Amino acid sequence: MVFALLHLPNPFLAPVTFLGAWIWCWIYRRHPNVLPLALSHALVTLAILATLPRSLTGGMRVGYSYLLP
Repeated sequence: MVFALLHLPNPFLAPVTFLGAWIWCWIYRRHPNVLPLALSHALVTLAILATLPRSLTGGMRVGYSYLLP
């Protein structure tokens, strides 16, 4: 939850991050290996950037940079 809060005020990234973190934590508990999690994180990020419009994702910016034009 704290990790998702760090992605505020971006209204798209906060819930997506919460869900992703929850899933990756669950996977890590079953199979404690960071490399596959890091690779899947990178692939999900690239998929979001390639398929969703910037107007929805807010350019994947967080914090103060999200508030800047």
